[in-house]
Amino acid sequence: MEAQIANTTETGCEVLVHVDSDHGVRQPATFRCCPLGVQFYSERQVPQYSILNFTLSIPENPHLAKVECSGAVVHCEKLNGDVNYRIWLYFLDLPETARPHLHCFAKEASFLCPFCENF
Repeated sequence: MEAQIANTTETGCEVLVHVDSDHGVRQPATFRCCPLGVQFYSERQVPQYSILNFTLSIPENPHLAKVECSGAVVHCEKLNGDVNYRIWLYFLDLPETARPHLHCFAKEASFLCPFCENF
C-alpha cells in the first residue's frame, strides 16, 4: 500500500491511496492519518487483522518524504451507498522519529483522528 499526499492547495491536500497495483483512490475529506494510524478508502476489501506494508510519501516534508512501515487492519466496512471500503489501519512500527512530524503535518492538514486532536 502506498499513501501519497500531493501538493497542498487552498482547499487542502490531495491524497491518493494505492493498494497493491490498484490505481490510486482519491480520498474524501474524512480521510485520517495521524501517529496512531490511517483511516482510508479503497475499492478493495481488506480482511481484518491483515498486516499491510506501506510507504507514506509527503513531498513537502523532508522527514516524511518516504516512510516505510507496517500496520494491522483493525476494521474494514463498506458504508451505505459508498462504492469504497473504509479501512482503519493501526501503525505497528512507525519510526519514533517520524511521529512528531506526522502529528504536525496531520494537524495542519486537518487529518488528525478525534483522539489525537486532544493532544
